[in-house]
Amino acid sequence: MKYTAEVIGLISFAAIFGGVIAILGVWILFKTQLDNFEGMVRAVTDILWTGSDRVRAWRGGDVRAVYYTVLAILVVWGIVALRLAQPIVLLKIGANVAGAVFVIAAPHLLYVNTRILPVHVRPPMWRRVALVAMTVFYGFFVALSIASVL
Repeated sequence: MKYTAEVIGLISFAAIFGGVIAILGVWILFKTQLDNFEGMVRAVTDILWTGSDRVRAWRGGDVRAVYYTVLAILVVWGIVALRLAQPIVLLKIGANVAGAVFVIAAPHLLYVNTRILPVHVRPPMWRRVALVAMTVFYGFFVALSIASVL
């Protein structure tokens, strides 16, 4: 009887522990996606707010109106996107687009750092080489992705 009680106790503890781990895993993934989404909304809002006098003048210069409008548009787009394709397809597209962004952003950052910044704050050579290596690395995978589609 004692042995049975111990085994049932271990099994119950494992089930409870497994459930807690599953809930924590879902929460971590949800929180990560929520933070990424909110960061994108903030970035788009910041770009619109700083880049356009007309946007700043809209709604009496209230940045919240721009933020919530961008948020609503992206939420609606997310709902539409989930209806257009399976989530794994959207994940693959997002990863490939991020790679393409890296291929563009790394040379741009290299140009800005070596041409526009004052000499005393320019990055050392190893960072410049790292940016070139990053461009080649992500460029390889972007090229493979494009080749697989064609």
